[in-house]
Amino acid sequence: MKEQKPDLPLSLKVVSVLAKLMSVLDLPPTRLNEDSLCTAAMKDTGLSDFGDPYFREGLQELLRSCQQDADLHPIGRMVARDMITNFLIQRLKLVETRKQEPRIFSQPLVPPLIVTGMARSGTTFIHNLLAGDPDNRAIPQWKLMRPFPEQDANPNQPDPRIARMESGLKFRQPMLPGLDSKHALRADSPEECIIPLGLTFNTLLFPTLFPVRGYIEWYLGNADSSPKYQEYRWILQVFQSEAQAQRLTMKAPAHMPRQRDWVVWRGD
Repeated sequence: MKEQKPDLPLSLKVVSVLAKLMSVLDLPPTRLNEDSLCTAAMKDTGLSDFGDPYFREGLQELLRSCQQDADLHPIGRMVARDMITNFLIQRLKLVETRKQEPRIFSQPLVPPLIVTGMARSGTTFIHNLLAGDPDNRAIPQWKLMRPFPEQDANPNQPDPRIARMESGLKFRQPMLPGLDSKHALRADSPEECIIPLGLTFNTLLFPTLFPVRGYIEWYLGNADSSPKYQEYRWILQVFQSEAQAQRLTMKAPAHMPRQRDWVVWRGD
């Protein structure tokens, strides 16, 4: 039986028409081009140092697979561009934070609790259970997606990253009916640490959102995970610096095939 397409609200139908027009005209909101994406991230932050260029291999594989395998709808191209640009922004901010606040990265990393296991085996339940302990700290999705603060954010106002995450989830919700019954997504709920690994462009996050077969083949067969886990360690140190009295509690079944690389973030 052929699966029925979701009945989209009028607002999303309008966005779809506009996205198709922008795609035909090759306007920036639907453009999946490495130079264009990097330029957008640099313009947003005023920064230009992306750090170790190893990440470009994964970025190029992702963009190639989006073009050749995914056949993305123009809205899909908009979502992909927004997500990739965000992770390039976070990457720029990670490199800058290492320059400006070296003390964060000189502190020993308290071994976090990391839930792994087969997908759909109850890892989310265990993660949420551990997160209920006040001595532990699970990271909400809005912070995983954007680990570094927005520029010029008002400390007396709600963090704008929360609203951006809520807006993104609300935008995608009509296109993903029934998702809550499989894996509920909320801006303020703990989520998998494959999300901040987006800034390494070596993560299973992208294949969960886009049918990028070529990228998956690269990820499973050719990707070097050593620099990725070095940067994972740095991300954990940033989270740790925000609440040192609590033990980080992370979760991602995707770590399982990469256990040989964990010595990097453990510091062995």
